[in-house]
Amino acid sequence: MSESQTTTEATTSADPAGRRAAVSPAQATSAGLVAAGGALGLSEILSGLSRAIPSLVVSVADVFVDNTPGFIARWSIDTLGSAQKPALVWGIVVVSVLLGAVLGLASRKRWWVAPVGLVVFAVVGGWAAARNPLAGAGWGWTSGLLSGAFGIAVFLTLFVLAYREAQRPTAAGSSTLSEAAPSDSSPLESSPSEPASSESPQPEPAASGLSPSKALAAAGREARVPMVGRGRYNDRRRFVGAVGIMAGASLAGGLLGRWLRRRDTVEGAREGFAADALQGRSVTTTPGATGATQGNGAQADASEPGVADDGGGAGDSPAEPGADSGAGDGTDAGGEPGPSVTAEPAREPNFDYIAGIAPLITPNEDFYLIDTALAYPQIDPEDWSLRVHGMVDREVEIGYEELLDLGLVQEDVTLSCVSNRVGGDLVGNATWVGVPLTTVLDLAGVRPEATQIVGRSVDRWTAGFPTEVARDGRVALVAVQMNGEPLPISHGFPARLVVAGLYGYVSATKWLSDIELTTWEGFNGYWIPRGWAKEGPIKTQSRIDVPRRDATIDPGPTPIAGVAWAPTRAIERVEVQVDDEPWVEAELSRETTVNSWRQWMVAWEATPGEHRIRVRATDGTGSTQTSEISNPAPDGATGWHTIQVRADQA
Repeated sequence: MSESQTTTEATTSADPAGRRAAVSPAQATSAGLVAAGGALGLSEILSGLSRAIPSLVVSVADVFVDNTPGFIARWSIDTLGSAQKPALVWGIVVVSVLLGAVLGLASRKRWWVAPVGLVVFAVVGGWAAARNPLAGAGWGWTSGLLSGAFGIAVFLTLFVLAYREAQRPTAAGSSTLSEAAPSDSSPLESSPSEPASSESPQPEPAASGLSPSKALAAAGREARVPMVGRGRYNDRRRFVGAVGIMAGASLAGGLLGRWLRRRDTVEGAREGFAADALQGRSVTTTPGATGATQGNGAQADASEPGVADDGGGAGDSPAEPGADSGAGDGTDAGGEPGPSVTAEPAREPNFDYIAGIAPLITPNEDFYLIDTALAYPQIDPEDWSLRVHGMVDREVEIGYEELLDLGLVQEDVTLSCVSNRVGGDLVGNATWVGVPLTTVLDLAGVRPEATQIVGRSVDRWTAGFPTEVARDGRVALVAVQMNGEPLPISHGFPARLVVAGLYGYVSATKWLSDIELTTWEGFNGYWIPRGWAKEGPIKTQSRIDVPRRDATIDPGPTPIAGVAWAPTRAIERVEVQVDDEPWVEAELSRETTVNSWRQWMVAWEATPGEHRIRVRATDGTGSTQTSEISNPAPDGATGWHTIQVRADQA
């Protein structure tokens, strides 16, 4: 080989284009993937260090939530229920690292593609984090840029390692060094410790222009060719090790950040300051809480409907609402044998003793969660205040203890989401303690032209309802306590709105920070532009809890039981039908308030085979829930909850 050829190949080996093309697809992809993961991991650690630094992942997810079309939001609630938020967050993590892998692969020939892509990621993340109303914009941008810079550093480190491996001469002899070895000897067969073979060609002193001793030394150096295969293997080990270490560090960083965020909560303030502030205060129980009778004769009792669908209702041919109502005397109108279900007197104030029925009071940890908050706001009650403004005589702002000083009342109220399908389980009944909303409004003085009350959360979520609702006698609270303890963080600590008879999307503002008085036409709450009705009165509903849908049960005596609700109107009657038998009126649990659900139960003598069971409720106004099946959008689902079960001897 001529000297000019050797020089040309050496130059090609060092060419930047050749360097970029030399990295393998697997290595480039790995470098991009781990770099993206490293950036996310650092952002999570930073967010865990201080509440002022938002999570980039959660911030980007918030942007998706705020800009998701209504039909997609409805689908996600129907399909995933309370799992929709974790699914979105993990989806963003997966998509981010996959995009990092794509950027890495694209960097094989243009090394700058991945760094530029990571800069774009950093800018998008910083912008999303800067939008967070609970954190300073500066911290959001700082987190985004630091995370992006770290990701770029990780990528370049791995890319250089991969390049060095690719540039190592192979055993086949791809470099000028290997070509310097004798043609009849492989570099892998040489050893650094072996002396040159006596058969190795020796340079002619006259031709080389060197002294005989120097010529012999040069020949020995040429014969001792390095084991290039081993060097390439060591470079590969270094790359794989670096990928493993950085991938592990990224995962550990993400987990550490989440752990730090969970530790850095206001739980201590909730259990300390808030609990102490509530301790010893007198709480008024309204007459409705003891079972006051309404004008139509129904006892105080009602509730708000639920949300997740168990699949019941659709596909069954509903009977007429009035057919055989109240039957259960042993025979039907034609003298034939009566139904297999009968009502039994309640032997307890409620039916909590029936396994599988929803308890009369839902424990806090079991209370459904449907909201748009991907990370629950952490609000110290000592720093919290509630502002009342808009169409008022005077704007007021009150702190946590000032709110408590206004006087507390206790009410049992059932809450639910408008996305509830018939038979859904995103519904719960709790004992709430709070300040009447009218008391708070009276501090500011509501002007006559104010026709809408807008509740605003610290994270800017909004809900609005007619001003007259707060003054029509129903329960409407600025709630601070749930089931005997300060509001859980996930349910709105330190304060939230609880309004009986309205779906949560128009009333139940959590993490309340602002109440604005405006006109009905002047403002639309968060969900209204997304396809939901502006007014959201809860429909009369009932649900079968026992037995479960598609369950296999033993023939013989078995209870059929569940709950029913009609907020502000009470439940007057619940009826159950098995197959085509007459409708039978169920026994109801004792009354609590007109705003709390009621449990119901009938005894059933199950016969072998497949059976259809359905239920309907009548509220205190005498209105029976409709059999017409409709989806939740735009103002709540309707229909009779219907299930199929099989009685089969085990």
